[in-house]
Amino acid sequence: MICEDYVFERKKYEGDALTAEVRQAIFDRVTKHTDHIIKYEEIQVCSVETIELFFERTNQLLETCDKCGLLINLTSTDVPDAEVRRTINENFKHICNSVDHVAFITGKKVFFNTLLKFIMFQTDLESYSVHETVDQGIEKINNLLGVEY
Repeated sequence: MICEDYVFERKKYEGDALTAEVRQAIFDRVTKHTDHIIKYEEIQVCSVETIELFFERTNQLLETCDKCGLLINLTSTDVPDAEVRRTINENFKHICNSVDHVAFITGKKVFFNTLLKFIMFQTDLESYSVHETVDQGIEKINNLLGVEY
């Protein structure tokens, strides 16, 4: 079952709200953009459960990559609460050895950019960047991985 066109409401999806259809729709938001880039389109309001699903799907796709960049689009995402930030932090610790670079796309969210630096500081991820556009993030990943585009 593919739920690519699922429309998320502006609410936390957790507990009973995290139906099989919603789970699939979250998985569908994590895709192989290219052979070396995994792309994730975040939903507007994150929960611990949605973050864990994101990382579950990301881990599945990382198994298919030799070198890999992760492109995370946060342009339409609300600032996560403390519990969600801790979950993000813990999950990044588990994938940091499998990801060569993470490019976060935030648009022009200055506060969000600063918050990302604090979250990522507490992980072992060695290479990440923050960009206004998806194209900038893709270019950064390609340059760092030495991939022609």
